[in-house]
Amino acid sequence: MISQEITLDKLIADIDQQIEILTAIANDNAILTEQLRLLNESRKTLLFQELEMNRLASF
Repeated sequence: MISQEITLDKLIADIDQQIEILTAIANDNAILTEQLRLLNESRKTLLFQELEMNRLASF
């Protein structure tokens, strides 16, 4: 559960920053490439969950 002190927007912004940095340095490093994949997947999942929560809240 995301605490009240950490907003979803802040979390997404932090993930975006990490993605940007890893994209710049990953090259062919398998570990960094996997971390980049996981961050992208996490970002997509968080955005999907937010959309789903908003959809459910509208009922």
